[in-house]
Amino acid sequence: MLTLVGLKKAWSWLKAHWYWPVIATLGIVTLVVTRKPPTWVFEMMKKNREFMDEEHAAIDRAEADAAEAKFAAEDRFNEVVEEIEKNHTDRKAELDKKKEREIRRIIKDTKNDPTAITNEIAERFGFTVILPEES
Repeated sequence: MLTLVGLKKAWSWLKAHWYWPVIATLGIVTLVVTRKPPTWVFEMMKKNREFMDEEHAAIDRAEADAAEAKFAAEDRFNEVVEEIEKNHTDRKAELDKKKEREIRRIIKDTKNDPTAITNEIAERFGFTVILPEES
């Protein structure tokens, strides 16, 4: 018993695969009229299969190329990140050396006076000096 849902599914299949009923009808007509099997149907089916195989191979190649491009992009990204991290480390070390040279200059200029050294370093590098409370 066909229901409305079954008819809708059949109609959907027929819209997607309309060529199969047409081929079957033409094959039956050819068989009845000529009394020989229709070889053109088998040739058409073979060509259709070859075309689908070529299309699937092209899709597989495109997918492989996309995956390869993705891996290449990830490798390049990792290389750039490593280079940036290395540059950051080098610049940080360079900055630390500059600060160290500046502190040595401050100590030399203040002639080892602890209060002057503290005040100069605080002023130069933006620190706040908090003196302990005297009891």
